[in-house]
Amino acid sequence: MDHNPFTISFRAFSQQRCNWRMIEERGKEGKRSYEKLGKKKSLSLLGFMTSFGKGKSSRSVVRKKLYKSSIQKAKEILQVKMMKTGLENEIQEKRVMVESLKATIKDAAETETEYRLLKMRRNELRGELISGIKGIVRMRATEMLLMEELDLL
Repeated sequence: MDHNPFTISFRAFSQQRCNWRMIEERGKEGKRSYEKLGKKKSLSLLGFMTSFGKGKSSRSVVRKKLYKSSIQKAKEILQVKMMKTGLENEIQEKRVMVESLKATIKDAAETETEYRLLKMRRNELRGELISGIKGIVRMRATEMLLMEELDLL
């Protein structure tokens, strides 16, 4: 590397010249130039600047964009909340259905138990009836024997 001041200044000059070309090209395209980068605009100028040549100030455009984005975010949040409440409602409905099914299963088990008990009771009563009928038949037979012995028949 040579430390000649002329070569350093020539390099700086060529770099500056390249920067000015870029500034001119970007200025022609209507984009922000490198010259303005880093410089802060004063607040008083913001109100008078126009956006896209429509006569609207950049503040109003920014406010409008912020308003639209806030509305969009609010819609998204509302949609998410509605989906969440919808899911919560479905979950609650499923819980109610599960409880109903459990109650139905319990009732069915109780009904089955009651049916078995009723069947057992029926069989017991049938047995008692048959034994009662047999007792009546025996009593009639005894009565007929007594009547024959007494010759009342």
